[in-house]
Amino acid sequence: MKQLVSLIGDIKLNVNKNNFEQLVTSIIGQQLSAKTAALIISRLRNLVEGQINITSIEVLEDEQLRNLGISLRKVSFIRDLCSRIKSNLFDVEQLHSYSNSEVIEILTEVKGIGVWTAQMFLIFSLGRLDVLPLGDQGLQRASLWLYSQSDKNGIEVLEDSSKMWKPFYTIPCLYLWKAVDLNLLSKSSNIEGNY
Repeated sequence: MKQLVSLIGDIKLNVNKNNFEQLVTSIIGQQLSAKTAALIISRLRNLVEGQINITSIEVLEDEQLRNLGISLRKVSFIRDLCSRIKSNLFDVEQLHSYSNSEVIEILTEVKGIGVWTAQMFLIFSLGRLDVLPLGDQGLQRASLWLYSQSDKNGIEVLEDSSKMWKPFYTIPCLYLWKAVDLNLLSKSSNIEGNY
C-alpha cells in the first residue's frame, strides 16, 4: 500500500453534501459504466436546472425520467426514496448523526438501495473514513493485484489486508479504486513488477 500511495500521490475525497442528490445519482449509476451514468446524471441536471431535490424530481413524469435513460425499475426506486423521505420514515439531512450501521439499516429499507450503495453514501456523501465495502469487485481485484494473490479469494485478501488499515479503511479503498481507474491492474502482476 505504501508503494501504491507513493505512486499515485495525494487523493482528495470529494464529498457531495447534498444527501438526496447523492442517493438519486447512486441509484442511477448502479450497474452502469461511469461514463453512461455521468451522461444520464448530466441530462437529469439539465432537466431540473441543476437542482436535484425532492421537489424537482417529484414534478417530473416517469416518462421524462425514462427519456433520460433511467430504467423503469430505477424510476420506481427513486419514487420510493422520495416517498419514504416525504412520509418522514427518515430525515435525509440528518443521516450524518447516525452510525455507519444505522445509516446502512435506514437506507437499505429503500427499494433499490443495498449495502454497497449505502456504503458508497457513507463515503462520498458523509465523508466517513472507516468504511470497508468488502463486496466491491474493483476493490477485490485491486487487492489481489496489489498483494500478488491472484490464486486467492478477493474478499479474503481484502479482509486480511484491511487489518493493517484499521480504522481508516476508506483511504486505502480510494487508492485501490484509483489503481483500477488508472488501469494499473493490467500493467503488471503487481506493483513491484512495474515500479
